[in-house]
Amino acid sequence: GMSTNRVPILLWGTVTVSVSILFALPALTVSCLFLYLDRHFGMHFFDPDHGGQPLLWQHLFWMFGHPWVYIVVLPAMSMASDMLPTMCRRPLIGYTYVAVATVGVGILGFGVWEHHMFAVGLSPISLSFFSGASMVIAIPSAVSVFAWIATMWYGRPVRNTVLLFLVGFIVLFVIGGVDGVVTASAPFDWQVTDSYYIVAHLHYVLIGINVFPVIAGVHYWFPKATGRMMSERLGRWSFWLMFVGFNVAFFPMHFLGLLGMPRRIYTYAPWQGWAMWNLVATIGSFLFATGFLVVLINVWRSYRNGARASANPWGAGTLEWSMSSPPPPYNFAQIPYVASRHPLWEGEIGERRSVLDQGPPLDDGHQAVSTSALDANPTAILPMPGDSLWPFYLSVATLFLFYGLVYDSFVVAGVSAFAVAACMVGWLWPGASIAQFDEPEESRTADEMLASALPVAMSDLSSVPVGAAVEPHPPGQWAMALLIVTEASLFAYLLFSYFYLGVRSPSHWPPFGAPALRIAIPNTAILLSSSGALYWAERRLAANDVARAKWGLMLTMLLGALFLCFQGAEYARTPFTPQSNAYGSAFFTITGLHGSHVFVGLLLLGVVLTMLWRGKLSSERRHFLSNAALYWHFVDAVWIAVFASLYLVPRFLV
Repeated sequence: GMSTNRVPILLWGTVTVSVSILFALPALTVSCLFLYLDRHFGMHFFDPDHGGQPLLWQHLFWMFGHPWVYIVVLPAMSMASDMLPTMCRRPLIGYTYVAVATVGVGILGFGVWEHHMFAVGLSPISLSFFSGASMVIAIPSAVSVFAWIATMWYGRPVRNTVLLFLVGFIVLFVIGGVDGVVTASAPFDWQVTDSYYIVAHLHYVLIGINVFPVIAGVHYWFPKATGRMMSERLGRWSFWLMFVGFNVAFFPMHFLGLLGMPRRIYTYAPWQGWAMWNLVATIGSFLFATGFLVVLINVWRSYRNGARASANPWGAGTLEWSMSSPPPPYNFAQIPYVASRHPLWEGEIGERRSVLDQGPPLDDGHQAVSTSALDANPTAILPMPGDSLWPFYLSVATLFLFYGLVYDSFVVAGVSAFAVAACMVGWLWPGASIAQFDEPEESRTADEMLASALPVAMSDLSSVPVGAAVEPHPPGQWAMALLIVTEASLFAYLLFSYFYLGVRSPSHWPPFGAPALRIAIPNTAILLSSSGALYWAERRLAANDVARAKWGLMLTMLLGALFLCFQGAEYARTPFTPQSNAYGSAFFTITGLHGSHVFVGLLLLGVVLTMLWRGKLSSERRHFLSNAALYWHFVDAVWIAVFASLYLVPRFLV
């Protein structure tokens, strides 16, 4: 019953952040990859003497860097939206508007990266567009602010430490937001770029908007996590020390910036007029640090000797407060059925009744309920993974892999890469299927569906009885779709870099003329044909024609291997190398990364073919093939974009 219009705002914030990471992080990946290739393999992405552009680094970094600001602050803002109703004794005003505003901030954050670059010499059109976009992003932020203020105005606020930190957060949010709108004006930004005004704005955003609601969250959820209350007296002391100290430390930096004090200096002459404000800021920083120390002391003392907390010491309305403090290891003994946004307040606010203690217990190992995306209707019982050391092993192997790459120890990197692959296989082995409810969802109530004796998804396909139904849209399909989103973003940033270098190149692009088509065209036909063969294999398996599905898979793999062979032959005939110039670096990097994706696709298809030979796939259990096919078709679609950009576009621009 936890439908999309009933989830806490924190869920909207974390989902927005998660999706933002999928689109933003590949920009940092591409920029770091280019930098690594320049420094370790003599390529020229950022070398202006060979057609590279140092400014490309700034574009790629801020394409990641500005969404990252919202990745950091949106969870904290969402915490405030969930704590404030409890402290004000009423539901959040404008829930829907706040949820939409949260998503809107995340989306608009991707369109304003160039406001960090107003002083690098952008065109007037770019300045106008990104200045306007930077001002527009204040609108969804203001929606949240006015919703918080209205909730306090029409509520009955309880004056405690949590509310103090939330009110302080709103004040700092407004100051930091106004700073952002001011610096969105390009002429003003030119005056304060790389000055202490930007330092002030940065800290009002990253500390004022992030740290204060997180400290409020520590006080709010500490009783639930530990079973003990934090000291109100120490909490109020910590708030006033932190709030006053923060403003004394960082508000004078606005004046320092307007007086011309630059960032990133460690000393200055006494006659420049900055000494007084720096002294004030230093005093404030010590006050702020003292307040944070009081928070740590409060946590330590309360954990050891704090007053015992009841299940719901704040009188909150959300689901976690229906459990004891701290909650038992198994969380809910019976799966609750939710009918409103505030299940524990339903008697006071006259909403529908949730059922919190009559649902079915999922006590057969680690299990969870799979529900539909929008309405949260039960659809299946999911087997959940148990405790495992594989993630730890994977992190250690990854650590050695990147240290090997950084220090040019390719033996260490190669061994570590093998260990990473082995750890991933160990972590994910074996694959699990998901049991589906036999009757249509509409004909049964949630309690009937969950209480029925349903088969739990097996850990191995070989143990699933023949004829048993499986989930039509298992989580693996969502995982593959999200992986494709990330990889599509990666290639989008790569192609952006290619066109940016071409536009900014002082000489003809490509300098050697457009790449030859005598190999590229037949190779493109080969790869696209492989998608047709794989589609035919999917149809054959859907018809339970396993023998022809095997032939279709083998044909797909043969065509994919031929594509890689022809690509190698093309590399041998090119009149340039990755070290020739920026164009050569871009050409080999983009096509080489695509080739590596083809190789991964061949590995996936090889695993699926092995499962077919072992009789583990059928028309009812073809999700492994569907996932591998989804990835393969994506790789082929990416090649169409790469082929058009690298081989065809230069011919039209000559």
